[in-house]
Amino acid sequence: MGRWDYLYEKQPIELKTYVLDQVADQIVAELRGWPPHTEGWEDAREEARFAAVLARPSPPGLDTFRVGLELARLDLLHEIEVIDRFWDSPEARTLLPDDIERDSAQFLWRWLIVSALEFQEWAQGKFKRQDLVVLIEKIEDRMLRGLRLRLDDPATT
Repeated sequence: MGRWDYLYEKQPIELKTYVLDQVADQIVAELRGWPPHTEGWEDAREEARFAAVLARPSPPGLDTFRVGLELARLDLLHEIEVIDRFWDSPEARTLLPDDIERDSAQFLWRWLIVSALEFQEWAQGKFKRQDLVVLIEKIEDRMLRGLRLRLDDPATT
């Protein structure tokens, strides 16, 4: 076997998939290096609300990440009713037992949406909303390692 023969057997990767993988890797690196980078806040009340979240000495727990990622995915899918039902459910109180976890999940949700939309804007519309859903799913794959939360699937709730 020659030095480069393994490349012949590799499947080509679509450019869009490659870019989404790179963006997912960058976002995951930011999340793992808690707190993630935030640009200037447009709303001083929101900045004050999330100050405690960003001051956490360690990243939120697994369930908080699961919820934040799922809410971002559902938001991109325009599943607002599912999101509203979740916040009123006992499951929300189980997964997010206190104010800091609830605020952390909401921060993650907001931060992921803003990050995805900023990427979409930077890419000048070459990535559609469904591509951003795929981006969130790639982040889930890297962060959660198979422990995804699905609120819109009756079999998983």
